[in-house]
Amino acid sequence: ENLDVLPGGDELHDMVAMLESRRRRNGAEAVLALARALASTGKDYDFILLDCPPGEPQIQEIALAAARWVAIPFRSDASSRRGLGKVATLMSAAWELNPELELLGVYLYGAGKGATQIRKKSLEEIRKVLGPDAPVLDTVISHLEAPAFDIRERGQLAHELERDVASGPAWYEQLRSGVPIQRGPASTSQNLANDFRDLAQELFGLLSAREQAAAR
Repeated sequence: ENLDVLPGGDELHDMVAMLESRRRRNGAEAVLALARALASTGKDYDFILLDCPPGEPQIQEIALAAARWVAIPFRSDASSRRGLGKVATLMSAAWELNPELELLGVYLYGAGKGATQIRKKSLEEIRKVLGPDAPVLDTVISHLEAPAFDIRERGQLAHELERDVASGPAWYEQLRSGVPIQRGPASTSQNLANDFRDLAQELFGLLSAREQAAAR
């Protein structure tokens, strides 16, 4: 209820070519295409979240030109460090067209809860790229292979898997009934769902505090 979802799908590939063509004709003004499109519909929404594919800088560019806040996921590997640097470069360029753009936070994902040294190293890398005052969120999205597999295979979100785990029969009940045991969603789906819930709460808490501070 009160949620609209617009998936990009394969059309995003066509969009990149269209943006390049428009940029050759109109220069930097083409980067504001998404900002103009959202200007007419944005007033109907409390929040608009833009999820950008990591390998499409043109799409990230128009999203940054339209956004007020940025949240960046980060993994503890060399590829993610390079990606973080590229996003930082795109943000610097976007400020010319969108001076109100700000970094809300960077969060670590795909990390083990007990991997404290890796998490510490990741924080160091983030601040090396973005500066010592870079806002790093407390929430970490766990690396849990089974629910991640189920999300892809079932086309469900973590909290939907959690719901199915809670409502489904336990394995010993299936065994007792004589029905062949069928694998349901991973029981660790609840842990992953909790991580995403904590991330949403932290992001929206920060967003609310920043907006209130800006209104004073």
